[in-house]
Amino acid sequence: MGKKILKQHNLDLEIKIKYEQKRLLSELEESQKEMIYMLTELMESTSDETGKHIRRVAKISALLAKYHPTLSDRDADILYHASPMHDIGKMTIAHEILHKPGCYTKKEFEIMKAHTSNAFHLLTDVTQ
Repeated sequence: MGKKILKQHNLDLEIKIKYEQKRLLSELEESQKEMIYMLTELMESTSDETGKHIRRVAKISALLAKYHPTLSDRDADILYHASPMHDIGKMTIAHEILHKPGCYTKKEFEIMKAHTSNAFHLLTDVTQ
């Protein structure tokens, strides 16, 4: 009788642990989405066109994922929420260059192109 009770307690604990892990992962994922949203809002505040571009990329990324034969709806949702980070490196570009009317000089264009590498380094530092 005691073994049955212990076995049931162990099963109950395993279920509680799995539920708790799932809840914590869900909360962590929601926190990450909120952080990405806040960073997107920050990038958007520097340029209305950047904000529109970010939203377009998110929608297109999710749409393309839905049509890809090996990606799930969950993958599409992840891409939708993660894709706005592709332009985070623009926050490292001087305001005068980022918002310059007209064409860039060769040097300014090279600086502007660096936003992708800068984003990679920012995000790599965060994930390690």
